Amino acid sequence: MQFIATHDGGEVAIMAARETLILESVLSRDVLKNPDFHPAVRLLREVEAANEAREARAEEAGRASA
Repeated sequence: MQFIATHDGGEVAIMAARETLILESVLSRDVLKNPDFHPAVRLLREVEAANEAREARAEEAGRASA
């Protein structure tokens, strides 16, 4: 995982697809074990949203190059 500083002082984590899948699996397991643990639920939603956005960009790039 790599972290990139943003112009507003924040950071963005850049992960390989394998790392993302592992993180998503771990978060899913934690959510199933502790459904009331809100940070895990929030993080899982953010990971899923990032994956969906990445897939949409990949599909769009594939259509644009076709």
